This record gives sequence, structure tokens and C-alpha cells, in this order.
Amino acid sequence: MSPQDILKSLPKKDKYSGREILDIIKSIALDDYIEALPSEKKGELIYLFTLKTKGIAFKRELVTQKRALYYKLIFSALGALVTGLIAVIIKIAV
Repeated sequence: MSPQDILKSLPKKDKYSGREILDIIKSIALDDYIEALPSEKKGELIYLFTLKTKGIAFKRELVTQKRALYYKLIFSALGALVTGLIAVIIKIAV
């Protein structure tokens, strides 16, 4: 993909400069999600992207993180409920 193709594929509401796009691509590559190889095609700069294992598993990782957050919230709420019930029982008993 050329940098122009990348800019065209972004939503119109998001305004990025070419430099910001390159910085984002480098960051994602450093985080080991993709491999981005710069190349030339007919004198034009293009990037060849390859998803790495971490990039392929990204969506699954998001689902797992959300599930873990829900479990933490549920257990926290249940713990607070049990603590409140124990406090009420102790007040009634005393």
C-alpha cells in the first residue's frame, strides 16, 4: 500500500498527516503486530504489510481482556454485597 492509499482508507473524520501515519505504522511494527517493509513500485514508495502472530490474535485478545474485566467487576460487586450482608447480620445479631 502506498501512503496515499492508507490515508484514503481512513475515516474522513480522522485527520492524520503522512508523518503521523508513518509513526503509527512504526509503533505497531515495534509492538510486533505487523511487519512493514518499505519498497518501491514504479518509483513510488509502498509498504508491504505482513501480520505477525500477535496481530492475528489481536481481536481474540480484546475479547479476552473484556471478559476478564467483566469478571473482575462481577466479583467486586459480589464481594461488596456479601460484605454488606455480613455487616447487616452482625448489626441485627448484636
